[in-house]
Amino acid sequence: MMRFIPDEPLADDQQDLLGFRDFVDLIFSAVQNTDPPFVYGVLGDWGTGKTSIPRCLTHFRRQSQHIR
Repeated sequence: MMRFIPDEPLADDQQDLLGFRDFVDLIFSAVQNTDPPFVYGVLGDWGTGKTSIPRCLTHFRRQSQHIR
């Protein structure tokens, strides 16, 4: 059976059907280990996750704050 994936930004990493989690973990680790000020950019073609990745980062950051 064919399954369609909606072309909408992810609300959190629970909806990550395309496997952004490893990339988000890498960015999160880099951000945690870098002294401010710093800037990161997410570059890519239309539909490659430029909005979803920062949303997953925000969700992951909130989860990690509850764990500590």
